[in-house]
Amino acid sequence: MIEFINNHKKYAAYALSVIVSRGLEYFVLFYAAFYLSKEDYGELEFYKKIIELFAVALAFGLPSLLLTYTKSDNSKTHFTFLSFVYIFLLGIIITPILYFFNYEFLLVPILFHAIFFNNGIMPVFFITKSGSNIAAIYKSSVSCVFYLGIFLLLQFSDKPNLSFVNVNYFIFPLALIFSIKLFMGQNIGYRLLLKYFSLFKNYC
Repeated sequence: MIEFINNHKKYAAYALSVIVSRGLEYFVLFYAAFYLSKEDYGELEFYKKIIELFAVALAFGLPSLLLTYTKSDNSKTHFTFLSFVYIFLLGIIITPILYFFNYEFLLVPILFHAIFFNNGIMPVFFITKSGSNIAAIYKSSVSCVFYLGIFLLLQFSDKPNLSFVNVNYFIFPLALIFSIKLFMGQNIGYRLLLKYFSLFKNYC
């Protein structure tokens, strides 16, 4: 029993981060339901679902790829970088579709969710590369900033129905700078990148 607890203790922090993230989401949604009119709340939920749907489509299978097929540090880093670029390219491809439906303003939120948020590729990168404790810190930090931003926008924005959209425009540039610095410190090599690209291409 003690051995079982010791073996699973390291996952407790990550489990807690999941609870924190989900709890913050429910708190914000309950608050929004109380604070907003039915029309504004319906629009808030609509944009939230559209963002999540497109984000899942863009990142489809990539978190599983990073969890399953990355064994060495090099593979974890290079596959994550390739996934990062791949999602950006897909974002460019779907832009005309979003523009056609007048949803082009959702591109940044979709990219943020597909790359940086809870079901994106960066949380998986941290849990495979740095372990569950670092991944828990990342997940909790991003969730706290994200939902705090939404709460403030619900309170002070003149368009609270767009809170789930507009918060991404504040966080995405910071997340982008963070990821660029992260990859610059990972010693990504051109030859290894080509090697892993051939494997990545077969997967996609």
